[in-house]
Amino acid sequence: MLNDCFVSYLSRDKYRRLMTEKTLISMERDRLRMKLKDEESSLPSPDIGNSLISSDSTQSETACYSWPLYRGPRIVTNQPSSLGVESIKTHSVSNCALSAVSSVCLYDAVIEACGGDDGAVRFINSEDSIMSPPISHSSYVASLTADRSSSIICCGTGDGHVYMHSLASNIQPTHLHCHTSAIWTIDILEHSVLTASMDHTSKIVDIESHKVKQTLKGFHSDSVNVARFWSSHTVLTGSADKTACLWDMRSGHKVSSWYNLPSNSPIVDIADLGRGLFACASMHGQIIVCDKDKVLRAFMLPSAVTRIEVLASNLVAAACDDGTIKFLDMNRDRIDSLEIVPNGSVLNLCRRTESSITATTNTGSLHVIHYK
Repeated sequence: MLNDCFVSYLSRDKYRRLMTEKTLISMERDRLRMKLKDEESSLPSPDIGNSLISSDSTQSETACYSWPLYRGPRIVTNQPSSLGVESIKTHSVSNCALSAVSSVCLYDAVIEACGGDDGAVRFINSEDSIMSPPISHSSYVASLTADRSSSIICCGTGDGHVYMHSLASNIQPTHLHCHTSAIWTIDILEHSVLTASMDHTSKIVDIESHKVKQTLKGFHSDSVNVARFWSSHTVLTGSADKTACLWDMRSGHKVSSWYNLPSNSPIVDIADLGRGLFACASMHGQIIVCDKDKVLRAFMLPSAVTRIEVLASNLVAAACDDGTIKFLDMNRDRIDSLEIVPNGSVLNLCRRTESSITATTNTGSLHVIHYK
């Protein structure tokens, strides 16, 4: 496994080529990456030197996951608002952008897993402000998710690799080279991992055998920016070619597709709304509601969207590149905005509990938002 400073040893020319190869969906994020990279040397790092205070890492004999702990900084802000937000906790995690986040339950505690542009995944106990040392990967971590039991964390990297980390043991992660380009999203259903890649394909990988069970290809003409399991036998994909597609995961054949969506911009995320409906988010800020046959409704947000998360049957949270999280109430056609990082971008978010969400930014911060 490469050490935490692998970016410093990676050829800058090669790194820039990797960055500039990506499609329209990531151009703005790449610009921010390079800007942060240039400024990084002048910023204090929370991950090195004496900026962290060691904490007791003693665990009971029955604990099977060895977690070396240390303390990181915490800022607590009370910010009541019309959204019912009770508090926001902000944690400085890294100097680099955090493009991937997922929440897991480990030993009765909610833990945030954050993947960054430095290729590292960090596990943060946000309630106690405790963070594990980073786990390095072969390239920047573009996506990650956990299975329902929170026993496995899967990461997708910028060079097309999938890493499967077992949280139940200290064994080395399983390493699979699935794609020839970046893996933008990764999803888990039972014993299967679903990927979406810039190489125009989506793949289904068996967790136990580590073999590719199905490759979904032949419809999208550009980067597949998102792939989600929609049922036990169907998969939804969205692409930079401005189309979405429903696939039969058993045969690998297209079931239905949506051309020329009202957004007329790259699809960046898809979320299941239940009741046979799903929402597509486009790069230019549109949220489009569809069933398996047609487009039903469309909403326009005032800023570009990077990720969406369903909080309730008619409430969607959207991470936006203007540093805010937008809350779309589809019943009342109402959009509320919560500023997270001024002059920055919210790159990702996930549902944490029934009354909280987690967001990550291009400034390397993790934000836990509690609401009523």
